[in-house]
Amino acid sequence: MEQITRFSITPPIFDRVHVDYLVVGGTRVSWELYRTFNEPLPYTFQLQVAHTGLSTDLINTGIVSRVDDWENVGSPVVDTFFAIDDTKRLFGKTADIHYRVKLVTGLGQIFYSNPINVYGDLEKHDWLTVKELIRKERLRHVKQTSVRGVLLKAKRYGPLCTDCTDPMTQEVVDSKCVTCYGTGFLGGYFLGLPDVYMDISQEKSREALNPQLGTTKEVVVRARTLAEPQIYALDIWAADKSDQRYYVHPVSVAAQHRGVPVIINVELRLAPYNDVAYIIPLEP
Repeated sequence: MEQITRFSITPPIFDRVHVDYLVVGGTRVSWELYRTFNEPLPYTFQLQVAHTGLSTDLINTGIVSRVDDWENVGSPVVDTFFAIDDTKRLFGKTADIHYRVKLVTGLGQIFYSNPINVYGDLEKHDWLTVKELIRKERLRHVKQTSVRGVLLKAKRYGPLCTDCTDPMTQEVVDSKCVTCYGTGFLGGYFLGLPDVYMDISQEKSREALNPQLGTTKEVVVRARTLAEPQIYALDIWAADKSDQRYYVHPVSVAAQHRGVPVIINVELRLAPYNDVAYIIPLEP
C-alpha cells in the first residue's frame, strides 16, 4: 500500500545545501542553517538520498505528496556541517540522484532541507564544465603548489553562549571565551574538515605599537583555494605540518561559472600562539 503523508507548512531552516558529487562514491553534501535558527543542541543530521527528489512538504505548500523513496545514507552525524556518501549510485546516463538533509534538534523537533540534485545550482553542461575546472585545480593543489590543512567552520547558528554574550545585544564581550571560542554560539566551531589545500603567497608582516597591548605583530598571507566547501570570514584554517592556525578575513571570488563560485582568494591572518584558536580540537 502506498504511503500518503500530509505535511504542515514550516518556515525555511536550511539556508544552503551543496552537493560535491563523485560518481564512483565519496560525494560530500554540506549545509548551512539560517543564523536565526536557535533550537537547543545537539543537532543530529541524517543525509538521505532518493531518485524522485520530491520534497517532504512540496516546497512548504502543505499539499499531499508521495515521499516514500527517501533512504538514509550512512549513520547520523552530530553538530557538523557535512556528510559523505561512499556508495556509487549512478550506472546509466541519467543523473537522477537527489539528496536532502534531515535535522533532529535537542527537543526532538524534525526539519528537512529541500532536495538538491547532483548538479547543485547548475545545469548538466555547466556542471560538467565546473567539474573539470575543479579536477584540474585540485590536481594542481595536491601535486604542485599548495599546503594541506584542516578547515574549522565557525558556527553561525544555534544556542547562544551565555558565558560571553551580552543578554541584551547578544554581542560577544569576551573573544577568549573557551565555551564558544569567541563566536558567540555554543561549541564555537564544527569538527575539522581535513585535506583543505591553500596555495599560499609570500608572507607579509607588520609591527605596530598598540597603547593597550604594547608592540603587536600581524602576519598576513593570501591564498587561493576551491570554493567548496564555501569559506567565510572568521573560519579557521590550520596547516597540517606546523599547526599554525589562521583566521580567514576578506574572501573574494577568483573564478566563477554562471554566478557559481569555483575558486576563491582568501586573506589569512596568523592567530597569536596564545589565542583560543589553538585549543580548538581538530579531531573528535
